Amino acid sequence: MVGRVPFKEFQGAEQWIIGNYAYYSTISDRFLVYDISNPTQPKLTDTIKVDARLVNDIMTTADGKILVISREGASNRKNGIAFYDTSDPAHPKLISEYTETVTGGVHSAFIDGHYVYLTDDATGSMRVIDFSNVKQPKEVARWEVPNQVATTITTNDGHREVVGRYLHDLQVKDGLAYLAYWRDGLVILDVGNGMKGGSPERPQLVSQLRFNHHELYGNGWLAGTHSVFRYKNYVFVGDEVFPPIFEIRDPKRIPVRGIVHVVDVSDIANPRKVAEYPVPEAGAHN
Repeated sequence: MVGRVPFKEFQGAEQWIIGNYAYYSTISDRFLVYDISNPTQPKLTDTIKVDARLVNDIMTTADGKILVISREGASNRKNGIAFYDTSDPAHPKLISEYTETVTGGVHSAFIDGHYVYLTDDATGSMRVIDFSNVKQPKEVARWEVPNQVATTITTNDGHREVVGRYLHDLQVKDGLAYLAYWRDGLVILDVGNGMKGGSPERPQLVSQLRFNHHELYGNGWLAGTHSVFRYKNYVFVGDEVFPPIFEIRDPKRIPVRGIVHVVDVSDIANPRKVAEYPVPEAGAHN
């Protein structure tokens, strides 16, 4: 380790590094900007306050000119996403917001070109937002698995679990969208690759791979497919596994268990699990 910035008031959530700057979201009402040109001494250049209890995801466009954050828990119940101008990368400036169809909250977002692919907390669906006109972003597509909206239930043997439709994370690469769809596993969509005639405006299902989380973790855990990352002919899929009751803001460590599944997608229509990687005592999250 060459440098570190400890947090005392809140927990960190996600980070995005581009050039000499690191953008850091938090489990609170702000995101942070660090100059890391000297990685041994990261320098805080700005703290951006937002109306949210959780700023989870954060990412810029490939050229670094526009920053997008996701929001959950806004006081006015208008969550969604916000766009920032990073012409001065040390001090992002708000350009616009998109809340119209995602007021219920956005947990994860991924930028590809002039589109943002979002997870919609309220419905468990994926939304696609076109920000070619960044001052007036608009939704151009919605896609979802056919399950009911997610809810937490207590089963006959007394443990709690999340069931139904819940989209947690996504990545877009080479015209394919990879979705971490909780109990629906890994879902792959054509959003411009061409193999199924899909586009950002018309996502088309390519394939799906489910995991048996009950068999993997047993009773008493909230478990599902949480994160995805495509690399070469593999997709690395992380689970999120929490106790049935927990407080995310508690400074005490929360016991977790998630493993990483390694999925071979060389035959994209038939993804198959070829390995798994557990992290003893700590669990993998992302």
